[in-house]
Amino acid sequence: MVKVGENIRQRKDGRWLVRCKIGFGDDGKIIYRHIYGHSYEECKDKLALFKAQHPNKIVRPKFTGKFAELAALWLKHAQLTVKESSYATYIYLINKYLVPRWGEKTILDMKLPEIENWIQSLMKNGKKGGKGGFSYSMLTIILVVFRSILSFGDRCYQLPNPMRGFRWHEHKNFNQDKVLTKHEWDVLTSSLKYRPNDLHIALALYTGMRIGEICALQRGDIDFASETISVKRTVYRIFDYVRGHGTKIVIATPKTKDSYRTMPIPRILIKPLYRICKGKDSTDYIFGKTFRHPLDAGCLGHRFHRLLEELGLRQVNFHALRHTFATRCVECHMDIKTLSEILGHSSVQMTLDRYVHSSMNFKRKQLDHMYNVLLPEMNG
Repeated sequence: MVKVGENIRQRKDGRWLVRCKIGFGDDGKIIYRHIYGHSYEECKDKLALFKAQHPNKIVRPKFTGKFAELAALWLKHAQLTVKESSYATYIYLINKYLVPRWGEKTILDMKLPEIENWIQSLMKNGKKGGKGGFSYSMLTIILVVFRSILSFGDRCYQLPNPMRGFRWHEHKNFNQDKVLTKHEWDVLTSSLKYRPNDLHIALALYTGMRIGEICALQRGDIDFASETISVKRTVYRIFDYVRGHGTKIVIATPKTKDSYRTMPIPRILIKPLYRICKGKDSTDYIFGKTFRHPLDAGCLGHRFHRLLEELGLRQVNFHALRHTFATRCVECHMDIKTLSEILGHSSVQMTLDRYVHSSMNFKRKQLDHMYNVLLPEMNG
């Protein structure tokens, strides 16, 4: 008779199965051996024989090393589960910011007050040469990797996590700084009409495509018959972790499975796109120094900053064009589900939380409309 806790069960094919521990992997996870039998009794006998042949108790290995060693174990585990671009970023951040500060410390010696002081210093003087603090997004990435390493130690080696209960209270800078104002929009769109060489910037502003997706566009991704653009790949410049220095360009799959998408070509871009695609093969890159090599996202970013400077507009990063596109779509009452699919988001909530920034004028108009409906006497 099967007893609770024996870990013996009957499979759908009629055979019996028992699972027993045989050790722990490098990531601290339990390794099991599966023993099969034609009956419950046979499985139980085989299990007893196995335990008799392996009398030593399986003990989870204790980690007593330093933070740098734990980070190396975490990286080994992460390499199996993340994209190359993420893995390269992790190596860069660990070697650049985490190991120099915490590498020689044991996890037991790391205390939350000391960590909080370190975070404050990054906020004030994190940039090279002490030229100001890190942006919210940069600091968040560093802390995500740092906390993941410590959580890995807690989960796999029962090490105390000095950041348990820590809350990142800084407010996200998701305000108007990430969205072009109406004046900036008017100046930029007017300029782009007469700049065919800046078509990639217009694509970002009128479709919300990411910078890497634009750089990776090939002639075969543009269908003029159906007037659509398909996003099938992206371009990254990542830390060259093999050489241990420098960077390299990587052509990869889109950011997520939802980033694979097909969207209509805005009418204003059909003729410019047709002209630039004319004569190219299906695998030729639309933008770039050569048809066989994609445009470097860094080069496109620099080109965008030079354009802003030339037009006398404030400097924002290229991704602000994506935020601006999403915000303008919402202000024009586009269906949020449709917008989410155009942006390649996994959910409508992500679109609302990350990319929609209503301007003060739009907020005022919305409030005025509500008051006109609910309190019409106020208009008298």
